[in-house]
Amino acid sequence: MNNVKRRTKTIVLSIIISLLVFPIVLGFESRGNLLMQYGRNFVFCTVFGGPFLLIAGVPVHLLAGFIVEKSKRFKLTVSFLIHILPAAAIGFALFGEAAFLIGIPVISAAVFFAVDALIYRRVNHPIKIAGVVLLPALIYVLMCIPQLIQKAEFREIKNEPRPMAELTVNEQTSSIRLGSCWDSDDSSGCPIDREPYLLPTDDVGVAEFQVNGEAFAELNFLNTDRSFTLEVYYLTDYGVEKIKTDQNGFTLPDGIKEQVIKGTATMDNSQKVSFSVGIRSGNR
Repeated sequence: MNNVKRRTKTIVLSIIISLLVFPIVLGFESRGNLLMQYGRNFVFCTVFGGPFLLIAGVPVHLLAGFIVEKSKRFKLTVSFLIHILPAAAIGFALFGEAAFLIGIPVISAAVFFAVDALIYRRVNHPIKIAGVVLLPALIYVLMCIPQLIQKAEFREIKNEPRPMAELTVNEQTSSIRLGSCWDSDDSSGCPIDREPYLLPTDDVGVAEFQVNGEAFAELNFLNTDRSFTLEVYYLTDYGVEKIKTDQNGFTLPDGIKEQVIKGTATMDNSQKVSFSVGIRSGNR
């Protein structure tokens, strides 16, 4: 009966501590009330993380307890591995595309392990107690390192100057106006403009080039050496045609109607730089 009470106490404390730690793992915005952010994260984690702890965390914890009871040596090591390895596997399965979230089930498993060692198994050696208590914090720090490196790299990238470029079409060169956004390929939050349109006789506020016959265009960035993939969209009698190349040059066919073509250069740092250019061919 005492074992059942201690086991129940261990599970309840582990769930409470995990729910209190989860909001910290999610992180906070650099601005705003930290207490309000913590409260918001806590509600989110309780609603979505609570069932996860009951469905996955508790059964794994009970399984670990059963196996450890059968072990004759290295009970703490066995308990640690049985808690952590399934949690890591679950984390990769659920959050493989969001690496920092993998730490949530792993940290929860570390909490279950630590509380089990202190409350149920009553570890009393000072070095073991220190190791058990510091283990969840150490795992959290290790999980944060990739995220911190990624944030530092992204901050460095965002501090780069805004791209400037010029376009040369059949030896005519002009600066072009650029738009930019940061996101991954094919994201709805940073879309590629695939909608060229016929060019009216009036000025539409974009650089224009007079061409006669086939038009070879070359895009050159003036203040960055980053590599990029270029996508260009233009109109034909049959609809919108696409040119995609990892070079900075592209060719427009002879006889296209006067139009505004649309281009997007996707840089190797996930920045998308878009531009619109008018082509005057005499074909209206």
